[in-house]
Amino acid sequence: MGDLVKEKSQSIMRWPILLFCCLMMIGNYYCYDIPAALHTQMYDFFEKPSDFEALFALLYTVYSVPNIILPVSETRFKMCIEALYKAMLFKPTAFYKRTCS
Repeated sequence: MGDLVKEKSQSIMRWPILLFCCLMMIGNYYCYDIPAALHTQMYDFFEKPSDFEALFALLYTVYSVPNIILPVSETRFKMCIEALYKAMLFKPTAFYKRTCS
């Protein structure tokens, strides 16, 4: 039974690698979860259009709408699946008659 437990790595590179991975994730979330972090870079990339601020505000809208809609629809979907599961589990004959006839 004791053979299944593995020893922790004693390498000195263990903690710097963990720190590096954490910093990479922070940078990733900073760039992709906060569009304002990319404002200047996008402004330069799109060659300074006159309606950039309106388009940038639209980016926030496009970014946030799925974060509003998906949790609501997911909750409704889970409720339907849960009701279906309970109907199948507790009254299988009633479920069969309702769906198969």
